[in-house]
Amino acid sequence: MKKINLSETRKFNPIAMDSSLLHDSPYFKIINFNLSAGQIFPVHSHEI
Repeated sequence: MKKINLSETRKFNPIAMDSSLLHDSPYFKIINFNLSAGQIFPVHSHEI
């Protein structure tokens, strides 16, 4: 099993949200989103 140190993915951008792709496979992705204080996570949706 791959071990990921999340403290190494802490990147903050004062202008916009920052993200790091931690895992990518045909079945799923794991993405770490970093937001500075006061930033808002954008609405996410998919068409049905």
